[in-house]
Amino acid sequence: MSFHRVPSYDGLEHAARASRGSQGSLQAQGAIDPKDAKAAFYAVVLAAIISSVTAATLGYDVGVMADAIVFIGNDMQLNSGQTQIIVGSLNFIAAFGTLIAGSTADRFGRKPTVAVCCVMYVVGSVVMAIAPEFWTLLLGRIVTGLGVGVAFVVTPVYIAEITPSEARGQLATCFDISINVGILIGYVVGFGINSIDDASNGLKWRLMLGLGGVLPVFVISSLVLLPESPRWLMTRGRDSEAKTVLVEFLGSDVLATETIDDIRMVIEAESQDPLSWYDFLFPKEKYLRDILWLVIGVGFWQQATGSEAVLYYSSAFLENAGLVSTNSRLLGYIAIGLCKLIPEIIVMNYVDHAGRRPLLVLSSATVTLCIVALGLTFLFNWPSYVVVVLLCVYMWCFSSGMGPVTWLAASEFTPLRQRAKGMTTCSFVNRLVSGTVALSTLSTCDAMGYTGFFFFYGGISAIGTAFYYFYVPETKGRSLEQITLDFKLRAGEGDEAKANGSPVENPISGQAS
Repeated sequence: MSFHRVPSYDGLEHAARASRGSQGSLQAQGAIDPKDAKAAFYAVVLAAIISSVTAATLGYDVGVMADAIVFIGNDMQLNSGQTQIIVGSLNFIAAFGTLIAGSTADRFGRKPTVAVCCVMYVVGSVVMAIAPEFWTLLLGRIVTGLGVGVAFVVTPVYIAEITPSEARGQLATCFDISINVGILIGYVVGFGINSIDDASNGLKWRLMLGLGGVLPVFVISSLVLLPESPRWLMTRGRDSEAKTVLVEFLGSDVLATETIDDIRMVIEAESQDPLSWYDFLFPKEKYLRDILWLVIGVGFWQQATGSEAVLYYSSAFLENAGLVSTNSRLLGYIAIGLCKLIPEIIVMNYVDHAGRRPLLVLSSATVTLCIVALGLTFLFNWPSYVVVVLLCVYMWCFSSGMGPVTWLAASEFTPLRQRAKGMTTCSFVNRLVSGTVALSTLSTCDAMGYTGFFFFYGGISAIGTAFYYFYVPETKGRSLEQITLDFKLRAGEGDEAKANGSPVENPISGQAS
């Protein structure tokens, strides 16, 4: 695979700095028309928003399934094992979808791959909506899960490859924000459909799942407005088309020409020194082994706290806490969805100021406290509103750090040559853990009770907090090359880095030494 969640325009950091410097000088000389710059910005934003809607499909499934699974279970007479399979299978299959994303997008292009993902969403939604029994419903989940897995990798890559470096920090979060918007939409749709008094339970869940095809249909119909990735076009020798796209998104013919040269340099370097999966998973250099485990770790711990399982099974948690009214539970879902969305929007504006590591550590620590507090709530039978409040705070804390920052940090840890496979590995582990937790949530609750469930995941989350505190370094304000040199120095392989005067960051304080 030759793509990743981070920029391909400026795959080499010095190229990015050159581009930014050139743009500043061009603006100073009046070579870039302000109208062209504004039009370019809006074109990039439009492309990022439209492509990000694919992520809202995953979010919609998380949100709407919280209520739909109750109706499905009653209508099809599912046992707890079958319920877990229906809920968890989508993310479990999505993990394997991430593994085919690279070859698919490299062969057919980013736009066609996004279109195929959307078609899979639509087909999966239709199959689920008309499913007469468990196995057909599971088939629909599998088809949708494959689409989710491919989109989980390809969509952020497409955004990165069409976004200028100065706007990438904010626009890269569109994918994560879109997931949370989808979750909120799913909750609202569930609330609206449940309010239809004349509809049977069977009709309700079929409507909920069938409407999941609306968002991908919107993306398919809007793809005509989106260009192909300039990087992919250049890998196919279509440089003139790539330059046309870059002029549209950069607002300058001069910058487009410079960026074409940068991309060509990166592509040539990749073709001359390809990286096999064996070399990636079993590197000889210690610093690369450290980076590999760090990337796997951040992908693992983001989902090991059971955040998506809590969303999927929020109906069961709220009902067990005493919210017997369906409408009351649905209003609780909406509050939880808002508390998961709003922090993401806030974080995108201050992550570069606050830093990655503090947000991850603080987020994980507060999530741990919330999970333990939820265990105490069920232990002492505290009022149901306490559960709703704690779930809202839990999601707020998660989305204030672990949710959006995980992907940014992982992309910054991995050097250019390893980044494609690094982000694919991170995505695979992340979806695999999410699916595994969802597949075992009800069984864990049956075995331990709700109190034991939250205490168990509270302990896991505490270990995750220790991981973030002791092993995750700060990357704020560091170029991608400097970050790599820091890893080399900490692994005792950085003589050249010392000669170049690159300061070493303490993994605890993040301060240079």
